[in-house]
Amino acid sequence: SNYGSIVGMYGSRAQKTIKELLKKDLVSFLGSDVHRTGQIYPKIPKILKKLSKMVSEQKLEELTTLNAKKVLYDKDI
Repeated sequence: SNYGSIVGMYGSRAQKTIKELLKKDLVSFLGSDVHRTGQIYPKIPKILKKLSKMVSEQKLEELTTLNAKKVLYDKDI
């Protein structure tokens, strides 16, 4: 999933879907889906704040940092 879906950048349907996936613990990490500079990165603090209300602190770290690193280093999530 990507950060923009959490705040409805891709429509309400995508936003509902990411909420359900998070609730069911079916998201391993988040991506930025960047196509142009300045599009998503300025919104990351707001998105993280919203996300922190939806998942635990540990899960937030997994979604935003730990699991992505595992992918980069070819480790199991």
